[in-house]
Amino acid sequence: MNIRDNINKIKYYLRRYGLFATLKKVLKRLFHIKENRKSNQEQYKIWMEKNELTEEIIENQKQHKFEYEPKISIVVPMYNTPEIFFKELINSIQGQTYCNWELILADRK
Repeated sequence: MNIRDNINKIKYYLRRYGLFATLKKVLKRLFHIKENRKSNQEQYKIWMEKNELTEEIIENQKQHKFEYEPKISIVVPMYNTPEIFFKELINSIQGQTYCNWELILADRK
């Protein structure tokens, strides 16, 4: 790869991610610095711990009344769906704090 290609890459990265992110990336490349990155699963676990809802917050969300509460229709195709997936779907929907919804199950028959 020649210098012109590298300069074009830097320009692109600068426009897309900004000065700070570009400098960080360039310095890492120049000094061969590798980040000790956590896996997506580890990052998600950390995010979940920070954002986990308490029972109080969940109850407050369930009791909150919006000025406008549109009905949300959840349309699910059910052709040959294994029972375990169907049960998980139902549990997930019933666990939502917004209550103005309808579940529409469609079979191709």
